[in-house]
Amino acid sequence: MPTLKDIRNRIKSVLDVEQITKAMKMVAAAKLLKAESSLQFAQEVLTQLEEILAGILCCHPELKVPLMNERPVERCGFMIMTGDRGLCGGFNSNVVRKFLKAAESAGKEKTTIFGIGKKGNVQLKRVHLPMLLEKNNFYTGLSFTKAAELLGLILEFYHQGRVDEVKVIHTRYKPREGETIPVIKLLPFDPSVLRHQGAAARDYLFEPEKEAVLEKLLLYYLQMKVYAMLLESQTSEFFARMTAMDLASNNATELIRTLRLDFNRARQSAITRELIDIVGTAEALKG
Repeated sequence: MPTLKDIRNRIKSVLDVEQITKAMKMVAAAKLLKAESSLQFAQEVLTQLEEILAGILCCHPELKVPLMNERPVERCGFMIMTGDRGLCGGFNSNVVRKFLKAAESAGKEKTTIFGIGKKGNVQLKRVHLPMLLEKNNFYTGLSFTKAAELLGLILEFYHQGRVDEVKVIHTRYKPREGETIPVIKLLPFDPSVLRHQGAAARDYLFEPEKEAVLEKLLLYYLQMKVYAMLLESQTSEFFARMTAMDLASNNATELIRTLRLDFNRARQSAITRELIDIVGTAEALKG
């Protein structure tokens, strides 16, 4: 049976843990507010780009650029977005689990990995699949420029024929519909994904040629899409960490309450034993 000193030390250690988890929750909440603002702005820009692209392609369905050309898929690349840190519940492991299911469906012999996020990359190395790109601590100072550079690296692999298709697996932030962790086709670009925008055909004046404008616009759209997905993944990570730390704090509070009850019971038992010893000794002296 634990002594009073053992229980007191346990209470102190749990109190320390509770302070840490509450502090981490507050930090995650502050980062979440900032990330939400950036995500909202990126999504608004992305929506406008989608409307413009949908209008152009609706008016000129004959337009084709290299990024839209389908080809036989002999190698599929998965861009897997996880976090650089832990203590966020099942955030990272859920994304990796989703990838393993997608790789099973696509065929592991055809699968290549673009790993974004330190924690996910550690798990992905254990599946022994080729990893063409490994980015750790990528979310520090995340910007549109970093996202554009990341897409540029992936486009190099795509144009070299090292991958014939690129899909993205990331965690959505508070989705109202659809999957929480979707598998999104990024390359080659499929114009049918823009149909939900419902944009009417818009005829624009093009300078220079239509194909050149569309190619430039599509590249910018893909860069913004990658940036928005990275932001959404980062925002989801902050939300998951805040939730996990809140749960940990609540569990610590409940454990402290239980330990204090145990401490009071143990102290009461010790006092009772001492009183019994005193009374017994007094009776023995009287005799």
